[in-house]
Amino acid sequence: MTLKRKSATEKRPERTRGPYHHGNLKAELLRVGMRLLEKEGEEALSMRRLATEIGVSPAAAYRHFESKNHLLAGLVERGFQLLIRSTLRGAEADVIAAMRRYGTGYLRFAIRHPRLYRLLFQEPLYALSDSDGPIVRSAEPAFTLLVEMCQAGIEQKAFRPQSPVSMAHAAWALVHGFAHLKTESCLPPGLDTQSDFLVAHEALLKGWS
Repeated sequence: MTLKRKSATEKRPERTRGPYHHGNLKAELLRVGMRLLEKEGEEALSMRRLATEIGVSPAAAYRHFESKNHLLAGLVERGFQLLIRSTLRGAEADVIAAMRRYGTGYLRFAIRHPRLYRLLFQEPLYALSDSDGPIVRSAEPAFTLLVEMCQAGIEQKAFRPQSPVSMAHAAWALVHGFAHLKTESCLPPGLDTQSDFLVAHEALLKGWS
């Protein structure tokens, strides 16, 4: 039996390169990081674990995020984008309905994504970014939207003239308080959190009218 030798001109099959070699690794690290965060919690995240899950070297992962905290900061940016999207569902011309939608959407997001929601407000991560850094920029629209709705309510005579920023602080404190109590299991089991929030929210809005 003789073996057929490859000719010198015969080409070897080209190795296919995965998508992570084409600039997609950072996005994939965030995608897998988000999945692990929501499924197993922040403690399960490490750059080495992510690299193993994706099938790249730890060195490749570190080229995009120099530490776990920098990865978490990236997840915070993505988390605020998802939070804002959840508050913008629907389009009511009435400012009262719009603020109600904002609050229920915010609370729904926190209930569905408790681990991500907790991460959004971890103060040490904000130290990785300056006052105009990406984390701050990603968080600002959620509050700015509240200010704009309060201002619209004043212009529509739904609320009496007052500081829209102070109003937004009060509205945010209310929904954030409910979200925090719910995600930290501080409320009685079986409590209808959305209904209780709406009762408090309506009382707040009536106080502004």
